[in-house]
Amino acid sequence: MMQQEQPDIVVNKQYDLVTQARGILLQYCCSLKPEHLLQPVAVFNNTSIRNLLVHVANVYIHWAQLFALQQYAAYFEEEKIQDMTAVTAMYNQVNVLMERFDQHFLHRWHDPFTHTLQGSGKQVTTTPLAVFMHVTTHEFHHKGQILIMSRLLGYTPPDTDIIRT
Repeated sequence: MMQQEQPDIVVNKQYDLVTQARGILLQYCCSLKPEHLLQPVAVFNNTSIRNLLVHVANVYIHWAQLFALQQYAAYFEEEKIQDMTAVTAMYNQVNVLMERFDQHFLHRWHDPFTHTLQGSGKQVTTTPLAVFMHVTTHEFHHKGQILIMSRLLGYTPPDTDIIRT
């Protein structure tokens, strides 16, 4: 019989897989013309690849840091992220945040907690595991959009799935 892994190890390994897939996306984005990183794409509500990358990072800050950890953090500002060097630095900060998140909730992935959402004042009860799943699936949703945007800009995107063939 196979030994089951502890949830802490599984979540940590899951985030490693997320960062590997993200690494392929970021490497690919480095191959785009710099102006295409910032170019609004009409069918995506005139947002840009850079804007989606910043949005994804800000969702990590919102849910993992501000909501779950209850620690203040400023959001990343699109205007300050002008190239892939800045994007990579931004995601390095996200990785540090998620390491703190992982350590903070070690052995407590299923423990419910309730906090108030900034802005709306709505109380939300959830678990650290649900927050983790929310931010990572959100990232993958927008990763797909980024790849479609690049295709619309004339590129052929690589396979950025967790399992690549």
